[in-house]
Amino acid sequence: EAIVLVAIAADRRGTAQRCCQELLEALKHEAPFWKREWRADGSGHWITGNTPW
Repeated sequence: EAIVLVAIAADRRGTAQRCCQELLEALKHEAPFWKREWRADGSGHWITGNTPW
């Protein structure tokens, strides 16, 4: 299930890739929905730690 769509325009591919990476890292750090983990039995829990910058 897709939950993020990013569109970036840049003169160079590397610049666009770095921008996407920084944006996704910021989302992982700020958005709790990013840290939901599901188990095989159908239960889920929130991961308490953030992704290190």
